[in-house]
Amino acid sequence: MSKKRFVLGIAAVMTLGVGIVGFTAGAALANTGTMAASEDCESFSVTVTLNHNVGPNRTVDVLTTIPGTAGFTGQHFDTSFGVIWTASGPAPASGTVTLNIYKPVYGEPVLEFTTSASIAPPEDCTSPTPTSPTPTPTPTPTPTKSPHKTPPPSSEGPSVGGNTRGTAFTGGNFTGPLMAVLAFVLLGLGILLVARKRVGLNEESLGSPKDFY
Repeated sequence: MSKKRFVLGIAAVMTLGVGIVGFTAGAALANTGTMAASEDCESFSVTVTLNHNVGPNRTVDVLTTIPGTAGFTGQHFDTSFGVIWTASGPAPASGTVTLNIYKPVYGEPVLEFTTSASIAPPEDCTSPTPTSPTPTPTPTPTPTKSPHKTPPPSSEGPSVGGNTRGTAFTGGNFTGPLMAVLAFVLLGLGILLVARKRVGLNEESLGSPKDFY
């Protein structure tokens, strides 16, 4: 065997080995997925994503133990799919989500890939202390004043200087009636004086009774 043939044989073996390794690595990286899980003091979130290398002949299961969530089994996806399952909700929550990918072997599913992610409440979260609600003050109703009624004017006479002319029984003003009475008294005295004067003149004109004898 010549030296040249020996070198060519070695190169062929190395090429075949590289091809086998590359095929094995490619097969190992096919039909996989990833998971993302997080939780803080307020909420949690979990996402399951298939890498774009999962063929439609693979069977996919998503299993979950997080309360209030539901997974699925026996589904098939092609390489166009990315996110295939999500869940979120309020904290605190605990549980595990598992992605299983099966390949068919003689018509039976055989586990080819699996990955899991778990969530749990953070340790530094504190429960809020409930506070009593502040009572809302009830407004006090403001009393409404009754309208003041103005008394009707007296029918006994017009108002003079803001005062209503009254009678003796009501304690009103006596000026009007008093002046009227005084006028009548003066008039009577005048008439009496005139009459008396005329009687005196008549007596003087007639003379005494002895003048007739």
